[in-house]
Amino acid sequence: MNMINLFDLDDLHALPHETLKNHHRVPVRYINPNYIVFVGNKFRRTFTEDTLPDNILSKLTMARASGKKYLNDEEVNAIDIFYYPHNDSMGDVGWRVSETMYIVVLEECELRSLLGIEDGMNKLDWNEENDTRRKSKSKSKKNLR
Repeated sequence: MNMINLFDLDDLHALPHETLKNHHRVPVRYINPNYIVFVGNKFRRTFTEDTLPDNILSKLTMARASGKKYLNDEEVNAIDIFYYPHNDSMGDVGWRVSETMYIVVLEECELRSLLGIEDGMNKLDWNEENDTRRKSKSKSKKNLR
């Protein structure tokens, strides 16, 4: 059994970086040919290699090229995903957690862009007011009438 399935992937979302101000650790799962970016509470963005933002693609490329040891998917638990076990600068860029899981470190403005939050808002907040999916759904329903 794949241990990565033993915890709820819907619970994955960006967490503040422990040392870099205004940066977040963002989980990314690669399931060929898709990259699933866990940006918000129960909110994911799915990309292919052609549509993945360049900043994320470059960090994933560096994580793959780092040569650092990573876990098998069967060994991963929810805590391992956000923990960087090495003492080097890749902890500020991104790292490979397992065969399919990665963490990329994004600035707050990059994460805002993935969430669809306008720059004028003060903070990242996953509440209904800032949930662009809810607004889009309401607008679609209104347009159907």
